[in-house]
Amino acid sequence: MTTGLAAGVAIIDWDAAELDRRTDALPAFLQQQAAERRSAERRTGFVASRWLLAETFAYLPGVNGRSPWPFLGNCGSQGLNWSVSHTGGLVACLWSRQGACGIDIEKTDRPLQALSVARRYFPASELAWLEALPALERDAVFLDLWTRKEACLKAMELGIAGHLSDIEFRPDSLRPISLPPVYSGPPLQLHTWKSPRWRLAAAWHGETGEVRLIQSRL
Repeated sequence: MTTGLAAGVAIIDWDAAELDRRTDALPAFLQQQAAERRSAERRTGFVASRWLLAETFAYLPGVNGRSPWPFLGNCGSQGLNWSVSHTGGLVACLWSRQGACGIDIEKTDRPLQALSVARRYFPASELAWLEALPALERDAVFLDLWTRKEACLKAMELGIAGHLSDIEFRPDSLRPISLPPVYSGPPLQLHTWKSPRWRLAAAWHGETGEVRLIQSRL
């Protein structure tokens, strides 16, 4: 397993009372940030991701019982970077001691227009790859590519807009074979996971190896 990395994933099914209870138990500065999320869905994603970060923090080597909360005030504080992703009752997080990192989770039952989206945002080689696949397999590969792209862009600290087509994958390589020309940082490493309900990808700088995934029951 790669040292200095830990990831987490959870399925969230909180009612309003549980969301309020979880929010009230956060440190004051995170309660303030949660209050800025006006919709219940966005607030749930924010609060759940912070609790998942706190739980996953304990699996990092060398933390020695320290509180995770101070590190959540400023990503990159004391050499610890983190990333979160949440969508429709799912939440994921990643900690890294190796610089900026990124994680993305997507639901497998979301409506997809894989070829339409690929024609607009993916490079020609990936579009051809998807077009050659049977429909059911195509959706799974599309979600895998999408999560990898989002994780990479987060690790490169770039936005999605204008860069999806600059990240190119091929069937025989988990890592990208090309990156946006505006990025001049170190190579990225990736790991992916899947379940019947979600697809998940993590990207980070530095060593190769496995990342431990903690499946939480928040």
